[in-house]
Amino acid sequence: MIVRLWRPAEEAAPVHGTVSATTIALVRHGETDWNRDGRIQGSTDIAMNDRGRRQARATAARLAAARWDAVVTSPLSRSAETAGIIARRLGLPEPGHDPALAERRHGILEGLTREDRRRLEADAVPIEGLESRVSVVSRAVPALLALAGRHPGGAVVAVTHGGVIQSVLLHLWERAALPSGSVANGRSTSCAPRRRGSNSCRRTPSSRPRRPGPTERSRPRPRAAARAAARRTRPT
Repeated sequence: MIVRLWRPAEEAAPVHGTVSATTIALVRHGETDWNRDGRIQGSTDIAMNDRGRRQARATAARLAAARWDAVVTSPLSRSAETAGIIARRLGLPEPGHDPALAERRHGILEGLTREDRRRLEADAVPIEGLESRVSVVSRAVPALLALAGRHPGGAVVAVTHGGVIQSVLLHLWERAALPSGSVANGRSTSCAPRRRGSNSCRRTPSSRPRRPGPTERSRPRPRAAARAAARRTRPT
């Protein structure tokens, strides 16, 4: 099975081979008042606000340029409402709910601001109830693969949350962190993982500069090598 995530700014990269690819667009829900105020939501069910609804309609309009077969969503209301707006714009049935796409649980952090969180972490306070990214990946990635299996060769919109999307992308890209603001409210996210003959994904080559290997980092640059040679041959 091949799975690829939709690229919002361009057509998805071509997939070679005889197996049809299932395209999935990961969309973060529209803004809530807690998003606006910088509060951590996690599993707390906070409704979308008017700005979030405008974001959802704008994303639906962008998605309407392509063909989609279904919309699925996290059961939390901010995600479900976003998905409903998108499904109606695309002329698709009401979205199905998948609990595996629910937001990462943040335990005692929910309702706090990020400044509050930094203070707790500075005081080394244990964060009770915080779900690990490994746990998020272990439920979200199989759910997305199962979704692809139900729509072989099709295209599906999955509306979920920032913590879920970040965890999935970190897993696919094998990175420790993403730039701040990389998963904005009401926006779709791009990547193109694919793997044939397996129920998992891997990241494909990206446009990010390749990091030099250990031997390359230790190799002197031509000008630096020339200056070093000149110093070695200079009379003392």
